[in-house]
Amino acid sequence: MEELTMKKIKHPRKVFSRIGLSLFVYFIAVYASVILLDFLVSKFLPDLYFHDMYIWIKMVFCQYIIGIPAIRLVLIGLPKYRYQKEKMSFKDIFGAFLICQALAYAGNMIGTVLNQIISTILGKEIDNTVGELIENSNPLILLLVIGIIGPILEELVFRKFIIDRIRPYGEFLAVLFSALTFGMFHGNFYQLFYAFAIGFVLAFIYVRTKNIIYPVILHIAFNTYSVVQQSFLTASKAFSDIKIVSYMFTGLYYLMIGASLALTVLGVIKLIKSIKKFYFLKNYYELSKGKAVLYSLVNAGMIMFSVTVLVEFALSIFM
Repeated sequence: MEELTMKKIKHPRKVFSRIGLSLFVYFIAVYASVILLDFLVSKFLPDLYFHDMYIWIKMVFCQYIIGIPAIRLVLIGLPKYRYQKEKMSFKDIFGAFLICQALAYAGNMIGTVLNQIISTILGKEIDNTVGELIENSNPLILLLVIGIIGPILEELVFRKFIIDRIRPYGEFLAVLFSALTFGMFHGNFYQLFYAFAIGFVLAFIYVRTKNIIYPVILHIAFNTYSVVQQSFLTASKAFSDIKIVSYMFTGLYYLMIGASLALTVLGVIKLIKSIKKFYFLKNYYELSKGKAVLYSLVNAGMIMFSVTVLVEFALSIFM
């Protein structure tokens, strides 16, 4: 059993409720700021409103400048628990990247199949708005926002902010809760499953190393790899009039597709070999399974957050 120097611990239901509330406030803050920003820009800067760049400006401002600080603000006052940091070798980091690649591939397949089933039932195609946005955007913007800024802020929220406050109630609970809320946070079936799977690995790494830098590095590496791969496809279309350049970027794109498949296979092998390395230490205040489910999910904050996520999922399907 891991020994902790504990502050006066709060009732777990109150802690989980505050975390759920912080995520709910994030969505409300983002929605409100989007509406306000759209109104102001359409009224005073109409040329910017219809510019492709405005989508990314709105994303960075509303989600990262308004939304993320709102989460941190709501969490003020909740005790967080610090542990001695441990190092992770490059070999282990690369192995974790392979596992993330394999789990992302599996999660993406599940999400795609589920969306196809829902599309068949509803008789309408469900748009992958995130995929379309990435496909039609400037690679440098993608690299900055999706490859660097997003991963850093998301790891701070879903690993450091959340796990630092709930780890005493159980390491497995902390990892599972972090992964679940991370998957829900994305608000659509295309991203839910692979975000959950990757979030579980990143949360486990943070719990074991107590060092946020490793999940950040892995998240940046994973997103950047995807951005570079998509950028080659975008470039091949952009240079369609210059055949030799277009063919070069197309070749690089398919080369990365092949590399992704190879990394996925290696990731499956690495995952199988690493199963025994997934362990969770017992804490003094660890909750039983029944209480873990009850306290972490059945509370006002998490109910509000869950309802908001359901609305997000419904909008992604019917809008």
